[in-house]
Amino acid sequence: MGLFACTGDKSPADKAQNASTSADAKKIAITAIVEHPSLDAVRKGALEALADEGFKEGQNLTINFQSAQGNMATTAQIAKQFVAENPDVIIAIATPSAQAIVSNTNT
Repeated sequence: MGLFACTGDKSPADKAQNASTSADAKKIAITAIVEHPSLDAVRKGALEALADEGFKEGQNLTINFQSAQGNMATTAQIAKQFVAENPDVIIAIATPSAQAIVSNTNT
């Protein structure tokens, strides 16, 4: 599973103000090995946490979600694409997706 964290002590109004004044929308890439209710819940939770921090898709957040549909070759292709695109955050849901991202990342 990938690592995801949001921190801060700001009030919801401060969070929304900071998010709405951002010059550029943040780019989040999310990948999962398959679409499944439990994995979808992880993605939903991450997006809810971002919303709690004032980030809304279509306003100040761009989300690129791709599922490998259980195909390991596709998992590797998605990982290469995401790393090349250099989003602000990559969220890899489930071990195969996380391993593919790690193997394509130098940091």
